[in-house]
This record gives sequence, C-alpha cells and structure tokens, in this order.
Amino acid sequence: MNRVFFNEIKQYIPKGKRSNRKIDLLVLGENTMLESKDKTFRVPESVKIWNLLFLGALVFIFLLFFIAKAFIYQVVEKDAYELLAQQNTVRELLLQPERGVIYDRNGKFIVRNKPAFSIDLATNLCSFGYRDFGYCRSIVNKIGEVINLDKERIFNELGAKNPNIILATGLTKEQLLPLETNISKFPGVIIVTAPQRNYLYKDAFSHLIGYVGIGGKEYPTIEGKMGIEESYDSKLAGN
Repeated sequence: MNRVFFNEIKQYIPKGKRSNRKIDLLVLGENTMLESKDKTFRVPESVKIWNLLFLGALVFIFLLFFIAKAFIYQVVEKDAYELLAQQNTVRELLLQPERGVIYDRNGKFIVRNKPAFSIDLATNLCSFGYRDFGYCRSIVNKIGEVINLDKERIFNELGAKNPNIILATGLTKEQLLPLETNISKFPGVIIVTAPQRNYLYKDAFSHLIGYVGIGGKEYPTIEGKMGIEESYDSKLAGN
C-alpha cells in the first residue's frame, strides 16, 4: 500500500526536477518525528493512581462536609432554625394603646400625644427558643452603640426571661435611621409606632402632672409613675 502511495506522489513531480534525494514523507499509521519515542516523558502509572486518589479524597472530604452541615441544620439545630424561619412569616407585635389627653377646665390641652416610635425585642427569637440569651445581649449592646438604652433594666428583664422587652421609646425617625437600615441583622427587634407624651407646660405643672414610664410586667406597657398620670392611669392608659 505504501509503494502505491509513493508512485502516486511521483506522478506529480516534474521530470526535469527529479533527483535522487530522499524524500521524507508523513505516512499515516507510522511513527513520525512528531511522535516522541522517549519513554521518560510518560507519566508513571503510580503517579496517575496517586493523583486520582488525591482528587477522590478531596471530593469525599467536601461531600462529607456538606453532609455534616446538612445534619447540623436539619437535625441538631432544627428547632432553632425553624424559629428563625418563622420570623419571616409570623411575628408577635406588642401594640401600645394611645394614652388619653389631659386638659384644664377650659378645654385647653395640658398633655397630649405626638408621633414617635419605640423598639421592642421578642426574646424568643433572639434566644433561639429561650435557650441562650447571650445573642440577645449582644443585640442590645450593638443597638446601644447608636441609640441610648437603659441596659441595666433590659438585662434584668432578660434575666427574668420576659417574652417581650421595650428597648427604647419616644424615638424620632431620624434616630431610627441607623437601625432601620440594618434591622434584618437583629432577629427579634421590632420597630413599633408608639405615640409619645407631649407635656405642654412641664416647667409649671410637672410636679402635678407626673410622668410615664415602662411598667415592670411580663408584657410591658407605658404607665403613669407620678401625679395625675399615676392617679388616673387606669383611665388614661387606653385599651
């Protein structure tokens, strides 16, 4: 077959230019200069096996890691993550009723309400079902960096395992902006519209009117602490 191939090639070589020089032809199916005959360039079989074992070990380790993570999320910490997932669908809100206004015998307002906001903390969400309040404390400390908080009172209520804690009241929209932009980072923290008391003559009648504060109950409310606010708290508190 090779001889027939050479004869075919010779037919296309001009007679006047034929010579006795040896022509190197590339013949399919035979060894050529492009194919190395040096066995030292071949990868040893033992190296190939070790490479395959190394890659297989890496795949096995990654697979084992993901299986372990899935086991932790779905079995070990199932209740905690279910509770966090419920935050996206179910959220318990503590709505404060608007307190009644106080006016004199001529119908002139002495105390009324003005728009404001409060920050509440649902401890069952930040404590992973009341199991660990350390995360709740860290949330309070982070919020305390941007908003003034009574940490002593809050930590005492955390120690008592109160389900809902009012972190701060009487906040303006401007005060809430640093927190509102990062609210998703604080599970259990809720911003609620809560009107604030506006004492129009606080310098003259503060000793008679009194003031309001957070009541120490399981579900905290705003209640009167002194003066008229305390004496008529049941009528002013609202429903």
